[in-house]
Amino acid sequence: MQPVQDLTVEDRVSRTQYQYSLEDPDPRELAEWAPKFIEKLQGLPVLRDVATDAQNGGLQASLLIDRNTASRFGITPQMVDDTLYDAFGQRQISIMFTQLNQYRVILEIKPEFRRSPAELKNIYVRSTLGGEVPLDAFTHFQESTATLAVNHQGQFPVVTASFNLAPGKSLGMQ
Repeated sequence: MQPVQDLTVEDRVSRTQYQYSLEDPDPRELAEWAPKFIEKLQGLPVLRDVATDAQNGGLQASLLIDRNTASRFGITPQMVDDTLYDAFGQRQISIMFTQLNQYRVILEIKPEFRRSPAELKNIYVRSTLGGEVPLDAFTHFQESTATLAVNHQGQFPVVTASFNLAPGKSLGMQ
């Protein structure tokens, strides 16, 4: 058990003298305005070493299903989901028992098919019509950026800007 303090004094570690936190209950709005704020801070001659803890530079690839084409092939979204989980999830398919141990058998795809999203063209989905259909026959990719981490202060998403002052400058009015 540890008592919770009502007031805390500087519980974040920073490499700079000052920090300013932007907090917003809407993460999309925060993602829109935080870079604009950081850009303005970087343009001020009074400040040096402006940095942020925002990590918005991740890459994301979404697989979009053309549902009309998939239904013509006799494929449902659940069938696509199951096929992708078989390939990339941690599906346990069996347990091998020996005299001393037991080993879980995990289904996975060969490593050469995991190198890039383009390799999904080699994955086939079993159709209800009796054949196998390549995934790229009824899907396509949409690439975008993604947030790698969302920091929180209390319950809300937060982006922290940190900075030092230029030599001979102060935070007071100029």
